[in-house]
Amino acid sequence: MSKKTSWEKLPVGAVVLELGSSVRHKTGSWRTIRPVGAEVNGPAYVQVLTPCPTGWRFDPELTVEIGRLAVQTGYYPLYEIENGKLNVTVKVSQRKPVIEFLKLQGRFRHLKGKEVDTIQSRVYGQCKQLGIS
Repeated sequence: MSKKTSWEKLPVGAVVLELGSSVRHKTGSWRTIRPVGAEVNGPAYVQVLTPCPTGWRFDPELTVEIGRLAVQTGYYPLYEIENGKLNVTVKVSQRKPVIEFLKLQGRFRHLKGKEVDTIQSRVYGQCKQLGIS
């Protein structure tokens, strides 16, 4: 049995009442005060990064820092796509190396240089694909 992604778990016609993006970066604040479905004729999908101290194995006091580094490294870029148009909501002028995000989390402690390089390469590729490289 395959694991469902978060959007596959939403019931048909679901209305998301509260949105967010990252603990550190508040983007699209007007969207947090009304349902997404208020202006979308059809399905809407929202993905939110929520750092988990227990599962990700880090000190809870680092929660905001982990969220900030996810964005600053490009591991979790913040953007919206409305009517097919990409809008980067948080532009990072000087992207940090992804190792800054990974090294604070126990779940990544087994990764070595080549594996980290692979993740960094994927992050670069993702950013380039979004036009934010």
